[in-house]
Amino acid sequence: MQQTTQLTALKTNQLVSTPDVKVDFFSKSGFELACRISRAFATSNAVPEPFRQFNEKKDKQGNITLVENPSAIGNCLVAMEVANSVGLSVISVMQNADVIQGQLRWSAKYQIAAVNASRRFTPLKFKRQNLGLIKAKYKEKTDWNNQLRKFNYVEHDVEIENLECIAWAYELDENMRPTKEIVQSIPVTMQMAVEEGWYAKDGSKWQGAMRLQMLQYRAASFFASIYAPDVIMGMGRSSEEARDIIDVTPQSDGSYSANVNLQDLKSTHDVGNIPATGESVDQETGEISTASQNTEQAVSEGFRNEAPGESSGAVLEQPAPQPTRQRKQIDLG
Repeated sequence: MQQTTQLTALKTNQLVSTPDVKVDFFSKSGFELACRISRAFATSNAVPEPFRQFNEKKDKQGNITLVENPSAIGNCLVAMEVANSVGLSVISVMQNADVIQGQLRWSAKYQIAAVNASRRFTPLKFKRQNLGLIKAKYKEKTDWNNQLRKFNYVEHDVEIENLECIAWAYELDENMRPTKEIVQSIPVTMQMAVEEGWYAKDGSKWQGAMRLQMLQYRAASFFASIYAPDVIMGMGRSSEEARDIIDVTPQSDGSYSANVNLQDLKSTHDVGNIPATGESVDQETGEISTASQNTEQAVSEGFRNEAPGESSGAVLEQPAPQPTRQRKQIDLG
């Protein structure tokens, strides 16, 4: 009797179950599911502003109004596609990327984590030194010139400590052991920050104590762009770097708009192959040890001090020679 009931129900399509639908941007049911998921993300206040459907905006009197973000659903769909491509969760992509001039930009912290987790290199380290006081020039944007149809600029001179930072790491072999091959970023200096316009931007973190952190972030970003572009999915500059290079204005939808054209970073010469780390790799064990001959000099704000003229900023220290091991002969009588 039970079998007869089941057969009758199957004939009338009452027990036919609908198969699970997976997110697929190129099928009707899969895309509808992706849109439903995006709408759920957009209603959350635990996601960054570019992905929220409504964002709070405060006026001069302190009154808060909700402003609709028409790009929220689309941004969530983009984040889902990127998450699927890089093998991360959608939340991880949203929390570590910013929407700047129509592109997702990874944060510098994410780029460092991605390089360290790629298992191609040892964890990133930073070579830091103080190249001495220098005078650098930068241009400050003032008012709009109607005749020339562009902004007027005033040139300023500034005297700063030319701090330098280089991100570097050892390459790993197929057995995950460090090799002798060292890869490193181009040197990032305070002079570069001034000349590229990062120093003079409104709200710049290059003028205060955060400049030490910014130097390391920028060096790590350069390293990732050169040696691991596939790891960061070719998303180019970090979000911190994009804000420094171009004038961006936060929008009500949580994204950023650019006020001027992008300027390419100036290329600088290579700075050598061996960073001044004082470290050596034991090829038998893969251990990284510090040579006892390498002593730390006086540190100013976390950077090594060098008198101007002692270092050109282009040639890095060579690792100290390793002591040879001597075997002691024992007389057994």
